Amino acid sequence: MKAPLLLALLAPLWTDSEGERMMADLHRQCGPASMSVLQEIKGWNVFATTLEHDEVWLRELLDSRPLRQPERVLRFLHGLWQADERGPYVGRIRRLS
Repeated sequence: MKAPLLLALLAPLWTDSEGERMMADLHRQCGPASMSVLQEIKGWNVFATTLEHDEVWLRELLDSRPLRQPERVLRFLHGLWQADERGPYVGRIRRLS
């Protein structure tokens, strides 16, 4: 069976947006243990919601190549996102908070 077809079959049926499907794939790559650790990080939920609603950013992350160390990559991106106080995501952060 081809990998894209397999991934499509493994995606939860209740996802209804491209962002949700891509986040489901990201959760699958991370695994439940890593996702539990990441969700304990201060500000993680706002970051994850912002990431889910920015399909371009999320697609670039997932299309670059399979994540070898997804927890490490996501911690790094979260840190960049937090440091970017005047960046393009500030307006989105305020709307989501």
